[in-house]
Amino acid sequence: MMSETSLPKVSILMATYNGAAYLIEQLDSLRAQDYPHFDLLVCDDVSTDDTLELLKRYQQQYPDFAVQLRVVSNQSNVGYIKNFERGLSYCQGEYLFFCDQDDIWLPSKLSTLVAQALKTNALAVYSNAALIDASGADLGIDLHRSFGVDQLQRFDHRLFYLANFIPGCTLMISRELLAVALPFREGVPHDVWLAYHASYAGRISSVKQCLVQYRQHGGNALGMPGSVRKRRIDLYLRNKWRKLNVWHQLQKHQQALNDTDKRLAAMFEFESANGGLVSQELALLHNWSKERLQGRALDKYLSFFRSDNPALQLLNNRDNYCESPQRRAKKIRNRGYRSLILLVLLISPLFWLFFRIITGSML
Repeated sequence: MMSETSLPKVSILMATYNGAAYLIEQLDSLRAQDYPHFDLLVCDDVSTDDTLELLKRYQQQYPDFAVQLRVVSNQSNVGYIKNFERGLSYCQGEYLFFCDQDDIWLPSKLSTLVAQALKTNALAVYSNAALIDASGADLGIDLHRSFGVDQLQRFDHRLFYLANFIPGCTLMISRELLAVALPFREGVPHDVWLAYHASYAGRISSVKQCLVQYRQHGGNALGMPGSVRKRRIDLYLRNKWRKLNVWHQLQKHQQALNDTDKRLAAMFEFESANGGLVSQELALLHNWSKERLQGRALDKYLSFFRSDNPALQLLNNRDNYCESPQRRAKKIRNRGYRSLILLVLLISPLFWLFFRIITGSML
């Protein structure tokens, strides 16, 4: 067993942007970590709320912890991917953790993942996470079950061509990984890119424990799995309410098409440069994405998306991947209309009851 003085140095990188609502709870969970050698770097992306003021007060309230805590601020808003990339330049640890501003970490998170990395010589280690709502209440499902990770038959880098089940808050990487993973690519989430590279090298490991309480709320940078929304009526209705904004949904859809294309292009570039050994799946998906953006017919790809190819294990509703952007946009509009009808049907009885109460009181 290693002594405390021989344990590797760890850096936690937290990217903040208007995170005042949940920030203190997250900081408290970091201060409670049982791993003795870590520092915390907070990189703020021009917050307009009380985030920076709360960080300053926290440093004053806990001077011992303030020695480990450093805050830097961007001069302009760069987005969460570039914010994490910029923050990495300040981190000194041998192992690096990525921290969101709104979650809660269990006290053994650092020590458990570091121990797994030392045991396996992994470039990246990830954990499971318990999903909680905005108030911190347990949603009764863990992250891996919500994505179907426990059903995986084969694990390799091809999983990350179209899916991601390793959010940054569950991920720890070795500094060694940065040599191939930096700079982050535009439109490619940092956690996808890092997990892809570690998996490509065959040096990624995991622990089954839920070491993070992963908060699901209206301000998340990335949305929650559909399996989670169905578990709570308030989450379900909030999702229906969002779908009423058809214009916003269409913009999200187009952004998703563009980001998928950027992801596949970045991976295609990397694999081409790495001895020219581009996987058959990536070559096919690279062409598929280009043709999808051009609005071409995608029926010829149906047999692939309906196959049991390992790259597709985590995908649901696979036929949707062969829909034209125009047909998908029509579905989004129709979904918005259905959501409106549903909400009207749900709200109408309340208005009727309110009307009866008001008219009754006037008689």
